[in-house]
Amino acid sequence: MTTLDITIDTGLDQKVDTLGRIAAVEVRIKDLQKQRDALRTQAVTEGHATWNNDGPLSNKAPSMEWWKEHRAKSFDRLCWASQNNDHPDHKAFWKKPQKLFKPV
Repeated sequence: MTTLDITIDTGLDQKVDTLGRIAAVEVRIKDLQKQRDALRTQAVTEGHATWNNDGPLSNKAPSMEWWKEHRAKSFDRLCWASQNNDHPDHKAFWKKPQKLFKPV
């Protein structure tokens, strides 16, 4: 009689390893972001850098249905204001400039 050993690779070990590595990287990223924010605050406090609102504008926005359902009055006001080409909201209807961190 012959004995046959069958091994089935479910890939579960690889999955757990990969997801564990992702979690570890995410924790490291959060720690580094906290360090970055603390250093930026220190740099601004010491006068080595500034924050300003000269960041890029974005035309990304929630759908019109979302605006009408959740922010109907704001939507109507912004639609009216953005009709005028000279109005600040004309090109920045959806999102205001992002804050930028700039060394002095």
